[in-house]
Amino acid sequence: MPYAVIVAWQQIHNSGFSSQNKKPYTEDEVAGLLRLNRRLSGLEHHLIDVVKELAPRLDAKHADTSDAMADYEIEATFDFVLRESDPDYDENDDNILTSRKEYFLNLDRNSCYGSDVDFCEPGRSNMVVFEGEGHCYLFHDLYDHRYRLSNPAVPLRDCLRIGTVWVDVVIRQQYALDIDTGEWHKWFSPRSKDEINSNGSDV
Repeated sequence: MPYAVIVAWQQIHNSGFSSQNKKPYTEDEVAGLLRLNRRLSGLEHHLIDVVKELAPRLDAKHADTSDAMADYEIEATFDFVLRESDPDYDENDDNILTSRKEYFLNLDRNSCYGSDVDFCEPGRSNMVVFEGEGHCYLFHDLYDHRYRLSNPAVPLRDCLRIGTVWVDVVIRQQYALDIDTGEWHKWFSPRSKDEINSNGSDV
């Protein structure tokens, strides 16, 4: 077993209990959460590569004054789906535990995805700390943030019920037609950081 898993399991076992059900995390649970964190970190980097492939053509289209496109967005929706072995899995349902949405507009200024920042909050009583390995943003967002009642934060033990992350990447081209003049409007104002890093608030 990797050293990080052993140390994390020992820390959880020795320092506290999960607030979800007052039971200490098992070795297998810590290993599963570490695997999920690594998978989500890899997903972040994969999406960055996808956006880097798509953005140049869209940037050129946006910069072309003869092109009517006013602006664009690259939107990613993440659906976290139950394992088929889960007792609550229903083959006639979508089996989505929760969803997240993110807009990728300027990767150089997006401070979360693919970042080296550790988003772990070790002071929380139900937290899993991975020795020498931080929590990626998607993992942190999954267990810590709620977006309306329909997309809740997922308790850490319930995160282990996730078997698949379905990712839907959509390019939105935006056009604005002036009814009086019949002209297409274009705008080139710099995007703000709030626009660039929405952190899924529209899900």
